[in-house]
Amino acid sequence: MAADRSQEQPPHTRVDFRPPTYVSDTYPRLPLELFELILDYLRLDLPALMRCRLVCRAWYCTARLPPFLLTGESNLRFTRRNAFEEFARLIGVRGNRSYFRFSELALTLVDDPTHRFVHLWALQVPEYFLSGLRVLALAELNWTTTRPHARFLRRLSHCVTLVQLTLSGCRFRNASVPRNVINSLPSLEAIWLWDTRFDDLPTSLSLIPPTIAHQSLKYIRIRSTSGNDLADSFGSVHSQNLLSLCIQYQNITTLGLDLRYVSPSHLQRVLRHYHGLSELWLNNAFDPTLELEGGLPFDEADLGGQHTEQHLRTLSVFTLQDTSTVCALHILRLITPYISRNLYELTIELVDRPSAALLRSVTRVLELTGPGLTRMKWTNEKGNVLDAVPCTSSNTSLRRLMITLCLEPSPGSTQRCLTAVLANITSPHLRSLIISINFLQPPSPSSPGEDRPMTMTNDARHSRSAFHRVLAREVFDHFADNISSARSIIIHVSTRQIREDTVLVSAIHAHMVDLFAPWLRRGFLALDFEGRRDVSQYANQSFSSSFSKVYRRIRDIRH
Repeated sequence: MAADRSQEQPPHTRVDFRPPTYVSDTYPRLPLELFELILDYLRLDLPALMRCRLVCRAWYCTARLPPFLLTGESNLRFTRRNAFEEFARLIGVRGNRSYFRFSELALTLVDDPTHRFVHLWALQVPEYFLSGLRVLALAELNWTTTRPHARFLRRLSHCVTLVQLTLSGCRFRNASVPRNVINSLPSLEAIWLWDTRFDDLPTSLSLIPPTIAHQSLKYIRIRSTSGNDLADSFGSVHSQNLLSLCIQYQNITTLGLDLRYVSPSHLQRVLRHYHGLSELWLNNAFDPTLELEGGLPFDEADLGGQHTEQHLRTLSVFTLQDTSTVCALHILRLITPYISRNLYELTIELVDRPSAALLRSVTRVLELTGPGLTRMKWTNEKGNVLDAVPCTSSNTSLRRLMITLCLEPSPGSTQRCLTAVLANITSPHLRSLIISINFLQPPSPSSPGEDRPMTMTNDARHSRSAFHRVLAREVFDHFADNISSARSIIIHVSTRQIREDTVLVSAIHAHMVDLFAPWLRRGFLALDFEGRRDVSQYANQSFSSSFSKVYRRIRDIRH
């Protein structure tokens, strides 16, 4: 939103306050508070207020304009009813309309629990304001007792440029209430539902049915920021209402879903409903109680018999975040039969250790995508006792690869994982390789005679020369030929969990420099130690004299 600035100073010109001057000393000196009181009567008359600002410096500073008008702010946020009503009166005055040029306007309304106003906001603003609205966010609504009137819903039809709606922390009686709001917006493309709660089971009653215009609705994202311990955030009532709301719109191409709202059977049936789904974003893990509480508020007939699992072959982006190994394995087994080379982006982020079965399933997905995959991200936060990562050797068109590994401070484990990542890269088109290594606190043995999970053995010590041969493979040569920000290899090393052991941290740093010395000499590797990339102090240290000795010292102490 921009204002007409033809009658005021340029926006970057600072005008300092100066007391008013008078033509004659015989005139009385009026206090500044009196000017403020008089000019305050003009707060809704912007043309008159603009002219007053040109009288003198004192009046320029006293005739205060709304902050958003001076800054040209296009993101408006209101949390109090009186502030929004004042704004509505200001933009409703006909003479003020020329001072507002709405473009890409975003409006956020946070309902006031003591003085509710959001259920009336569309009735209070002029039509030209509604027609310029691009993004709308409604937060903290409680429409279980207070609901919008039919006139309010008809008024929303003037939001002809509104493409994104966010409902955050809202509570409704059932899904029919937000559905009526959605169906009232003719050009809506994206819906965000954050921490949405319901009191009753869904019904099929809808005041305003979906129109042909809602073929433009392509994006639905359902997510909760609540912890798993908040029982009021999840459960069968919330699940059935949210999924009942989603299945009303069959042209969705991007679906984001918090798995705590669904069970495996729920997810399978919902995916079958969308025949053109291209992006699927899933996070967290299934709620095991939903299978016991009952099914969805629709049957197989509601899903459309003509939709088959073959439509999942249109999937081009699949993201699985903050989930467990068990849940990830279940989902991958669900969608693997329908994965094709249309999938070009894959993200899997685990909150626990990957199992061998999961690694095999991920590798199978990578094999099915083949050269179609161009971007991949793999993260596990709780370590990897298998010293293995998914194999990317089939992905010969990979352009961006991000791997996050959590490892014990063992040189053998470190080299095995890094070798598994680098030796499987076969794409000559790779432009960005980012590997993050978080070293974990080594666990204590449960008994004095028990070995640690990763002890130093001769088999665990991969020779530096063998690792350097992996780095010298021809597939990495294009990084040296095109040293630029567009083509980069970054290795992040984090030792926060063991930072108290400064000797071990220093040994790890020296070991990493020793491993990647060929790439450091060629100049296309950025080796990052907790945000610091100066590796000169470790350049003369060697793996055998630092990391191995320190690791043996820790092992002996723990035993």
